Amino acid sequence: MIIMRFLTNFKIISHLSLASKFARNLSCGTPMRSNKDGPPKPPPADLCCMSGCVNCVWIQHAEELLAYYKGSNGALDKALSAIDSEIEDESLKSYLKMEIKFLKKKS
Repeated sequence: MIIMRFLTNFKIISHLSLASKFARNLSCGTPMRSNKDGPPKPPPADLCCMSGCVNCVWIQHAEELLAYYKGSNGALDKALSAIDSEIEDESLKSYLKMEIKFLKKKS
């Protein structure tokens, strides 16, 4: 029982540590992922801590997609299409589409 708690706590701490490293990269303006050959790739699934962070890795991904397609014809449609093709989880897909539309309207 104690070992199970330790492993569970260790896993949580490891995820928080990864999220913290990503947050530090965001706060200094350095993109975590750069891809000069195509649209930005989604973050690894285990990078999200699922706690609703202000600087969520998925929101960062939505911002990166919009920035990548900015200036091209149909930028919003291209970003939404990228989400459709790269994300399998339907709930996450809907959330990201909502965020992209919100970010586009805000800009």
